[in-house]
Amino acid sequence: MYGYCDYEGPNTAPLDFEDDDPLRSGYWMEGDSLAPPCGSSLGVLHALLDLGDVRRDDVLYDMGCGDGRVCLEAFAKYGCRCVGVEIEDDLINRFQFLAERLGVRGRVEAVKGDLREILNSLNGEHPEDGSKGEEELPRKSLPAPTVICLYLLPEGIGEIEACLMELLRKISNLRILCNTWGLEGMEPSKSVEVAEAGSCASTVISMYDGASLKAADMKEIEA
Repeated sequence: MYGYCDYEGPNTAPLDFEDDDPLRSGYWMEGDSLAPPCGSSLGVLHALLDLGDVRRDDVLYDMGCGDGRVCLEAFAKYGCRCVGVEIEDDLINRFQFLAERLGVRGRVEAVKGDLREILNSLNGEHPEDGSKGEEELPRKSLPAPTVICLYLLPEGIGEIEACLMELLRKISNLRILCNTWGLEGMEPSKSVEVAEAGSCASTVISMYDGASLKAADMKEIEA
């Protein structure tokens, strides 16, 4: 696995790993990816969802969803529609296995593909050559997001920041929730520092919404 087999689903105790075990949540593993190759702790994950005031009528996307823990926890807690986007086969398989075992497959959706292409699709943009990349993207079936969750490296966020800002312009109630690294071009409308259980470390989580976009636009005008 890719560092994610510590999660067994909502309302289940996490597996017991030693502090230096690379399969535990939050442990950094080397890899070539837009996302950190480690899972979010459940405390940070729940705080992120609370910060975004996620509700039953939301449509939540987790971009670079790993084993699907954000989607599975969000559905269990709020009952909202959830879509996880992931490019790694083993993580998609793990997500689908957990969703099947928990009886929520079909209500929590796993989409295999490059998150950059999926975001462009949600934004109404298509490749000029008409190609869809390696994967056939289910563009027509994907609903518009009201919540987008990100746990991406700064360079990964940099690649999609313009697309995210455009989505904020188009979707008035969209909230973008960031774990650790946020959008450089905007100030968050809300942020909070979450203490990691059993550790002196903490994680900053942030929310960007229409208010963040308006402030960024005003700052640009004043400049």
